[in-house]
Amino acid sequence: MNQLYPFLIPSLIKLSACLAVYASYTQTPSEAFIFPQVISTLWLILALCDKNHVMRITQEDFLSLLPGLGICIVYVFWAIDFLGFYTSTATALFSLITLYDPAPHTVLKSWTKRVLITGICVIIIYLIFAIILQIYTPPERFF
Repeated sequence: MNQLYPFLIPSLIKLSACLAVYASYTQTPSEAFIFPQVISTLWLILALCDKNHVMRITQEDFLSLLPGLGICIVYVFWAIDFLGFYTSTATALFSLITLYDPAPHTVLKSWTKRVLITGICVIIIYLIFAIILQIYTPPERFF
């Protein structure tokens, strides 16, 4: 397993990029999936360009990424449809920032920073998707 491990993560990244490309190109209405098609295609191109396995991740690094990967999986496969795009984006982003921010969780200033970063990012995402690109996003359930 130790000899296989350095190649396992890049292979999983390439496989997930292929699945993302497939999923984005087979959804309807196709107009609603232009942005995911562009992003997934770029992701696949970048993953396939990694011939020297630059994306080598140690087992310790991989294990530290698992909680964030779990949040992302819940976000993509459940939260967007259940909560709506912007609510689930804010929730997932805040969770990821809280999980990986090295600032102490007992200090009010670090929580303020996390909330501000989340709010600013969601506002930017809203401006880009809804106002500038006019891309359809899953409707909000609670707003």
